[in-house]
Amino acid sequence: MLGETETKPPLYAVSFHAGWTGPDVELHSGLNETDPPLATAKRGSLIGGDSATIKLPGPPTTAATAAARPSRNTYDFTIEVGGQREKFEWQHVGMRTGWQLARLSTNEAVAHFEWTNLTKKELYFQFVGSGLIGALGERWAVMAVITAIRAWDRVRRRQGSGTTAAIVSAH
Repeated sequence: MLGETETKPPLYAVSFHAGWTGPDVELHSGLNETDPPLATAKRGSLIGGDSATIKLPGPPTTAATAAARPSRNTYDFTIEVGGQREKFEWQHVGMRTGWQLARLSTNEAVAHFEWTNLTKKELYFQFVGSGLIGALGERWAVMAVITAIRAWDRVRRRQGSGTTAAIVSAH
């Protein structure tokens, strides 16, 4: 479940899938896995891959690709913001569980996420800067959330923490 804080009711459901077909991660538009997806992420290869195809419904209908660069501890994506395509990069920072999302055109931090314990399956996500005030748009916000969940799920899978649904808190 995904919500604004741990104390408020959740807003969205997140589902994880371990099969060979379909998406690996889905962010749903409601509280059930049967609600339509806001976004999906699928690994780029059968053995886990370091890239993912991210799909956001609605215009533009083309899929976006987010690519992990494990040797640099980054995970990047490109999306349209204000009529222009911009590149954003999740960067591994500080402690081993912390990541920040940089808007590369301005070198500004626009979101961050971290977890304290993979077995508890909790992810703490927060928009900051222009990401917090909504200046980058709704599609960008959904892309930021799904790529953070995908990056976190990638780490969980590699560390053998399972693929069952997780409690995800955004604040």
